[in-house]
Amino acid sequence: MIDFKIKEYIILFKNTELDIDSLIVNKNMLLGFLFENFESMEKLSKLLIIYCIFSFIILNCLFIIVINIYKDFFLIKFNIKEKFPKLIKFINKKTNNYYILVYFLIIIFICLGQIILGIINLYPEFLTENNSLILSEIYLKYENLNIISKVLFLYSFSAGLVLNCVWVIALNFYGEYLITKYKLDDKYPKLARFINMRKKIGKFYILSNITFITLISLSQILLGVSILSI
Repeated sequence: MIDFKIKEYIILFKNTELDIDSLIVNKNMLLGFLFENFESMEKLSKLLIIYCIFSFIILNCLFIIVINIYKDFFLIKFNIKEKFPKLIKFINKKTNNYYILVYFLIIIFICLGQIILGIINLYPEFLTENNSLILSEIYLKYENLNIISKVLFLYSFSAGLVLNCVWVIALNFYGEYLITKYKLDDKYPKLARFINMRKKIGKFYILSNITFITLISLSQILLGVSILSI
C-alpha cells in the first residue's frame, strides 16, 4: 500500500485554491515532507516520486529548448521587445546554441538512467527457462509482474520513447544551425531545393517530437500522482 501521509499531502495540494501564496506554502510543505520522510517510504513510493521529479526536470529542460528553437518566432509574433523589454534579458540568457546542449544532455542522461534502472531490475523477470529473452513473450510476462515491476517497465519504455524524440530534435536543430552558420544553401545552389525541403520537414519533426515528449512527461507525472493518491 502507498504511504497514507503521502495521500493526505497530495489531496491537500490538489484541493488548494490556485493563488500564488497558498500554492507556494503547500509546495514547500510537500517538499519538506518528502525530504524528511523519503528514507522511510515504501519502495514503490520512492520510485514514483523519483520518476515524477525526473519528468519535471525533463519538462523544464524542454521548455528552455523550445525557447531557444522558437526565440525569433516568439519575439516577432508577440512583439516581446516592446511589450516585455525585461523579458529579453531572460530569453537571451537562456538562448545559446552551446548552452542548450547541456539541456539535451540532461534529458539524455535522465532517460538513460531510467532505462538502465529498468533493465537491471526487469531483465531477470523476462528471461525464459533457457536464459533467453523472447520478445513475443514480453506481453505475457508483463501481466504476471508485480506493481513495482510494472511501474519500472512503463517508465523505462516511455524513457526510451523520450530518448528517441530528443535525438530527432537535436539532429534537426543542430542540422539547421550548421546550414545557417555555414550558409550551405548559398555555397551549394544545386542542393538549395533539397535543403529548403529539409528545413520544412525538420520544423515538423521538431514540433511533433516536442509535443510527444510533453505528453509522455505529463502522463508519467499523472500516473505517479494517481498511484500515490490511491
